[in-house]
Amino acid sequence: MLSAKARARRARLACAILVNSVDTTFGALYPDTHHDPSCIAYSRVARDTLRKIGLKADVVPVRLRVATPPAAAHLVAGREDLAVLGGGTIVRVGGAGRVPDGRWDGHLVVQVEDHWLLDLTLQQVQRPSQGIRVGPSVFELPAPLREHGEVASFWTPEGVLIWYARDEHLLSYRDARAWSDPAWLAKPLANSLAQALRLNNANARIRLG
Repeated sequence: MLSAKARARRARLACAILVNSVDTTFGALYPDTHHDPSCIAYSRVARDTLRKIGLKADVVPVRLRVATPPAAAHLVAGREDLAVLGGGTIVRVGGAGRVPDGRWDGHLVVQVEDHWLLDLTLQQVQRPSQGIRVGPSVFELPAPLREHGEVASFWTPEGVLIWYARDEHLLSYRDARAWSDPAWLAKPLANSLAQALRLNNANARIRLG
């Protein structure tokens, strides 16, 4: 049986491989959503895949905020109202109050071994012209997001804040077609991921089909 430290390392490697393989797996399998990926579908498949290789993985509904200075400082201080009004750029996903028809007002990520936060669709909030350049990512959590309202935040090297807050009011993703349709993908993806893990290469990329 793996030690807790060994499991955390294995989880980190598995998440890194999934991050590297977004285009060759999820993007290829969901060409219609390639430029606007579904956090619900991607997170469901990632969760099921990681569970099939023996890792603890759970989806977490969150409010996501991505901000540049000076909005980022206000957000860290718990003043989202000032972050919205105080200059810089802030992109809000979940609990923003305005969403297009048929869209879910939330964001879905995967918490792995209570140690890593896997966000395979962070690229949805890219705003290069406004200094926000982000993509599929895995972050080391300072503490697990277990309770409603708990927050985890991370900084990019460019000084962009990526802020997540667990929100147990955002549960209607379970009713979305994107939640149920991709379930069958987990088994073949898990087989490919298990093979890649044996190579112990965090830069590995896996493909399906």
